[in-house]
Amino acid sequence: MGPMGILGSGFMAGALKNAGNHNGSVTALAGTSRFAMGALGGAVVSILHNGTSIPMLGTIAACGIIAFVCFKATVRYTNKITLTER
Repeated sequence: MGPMGILGSGFMAGALKNAGNHNGSVTALAGTSRFAMGALGGAVVSILHNGTSIPMLGTIAACGIIAFVCFKATVRYTNKITLTER
């Protein structure tokens, strides 16, 4: 959570790069998504609460795995450069 303040502006700039005239919609969707995912994560931790830190650890791990899967499913690399091509 700490680096989100630093990285968030770069992420938003990347999202807005190809948005054209829809910058406001992209910004609204990004803000709403952050709020909704935070609320969902908080609800999951509350439901699984058992007095230990395991529910929080599990929720953070699940969010990390889901984010990695979403990244791999949506990002396509078009120009692969190997070390020998330099």
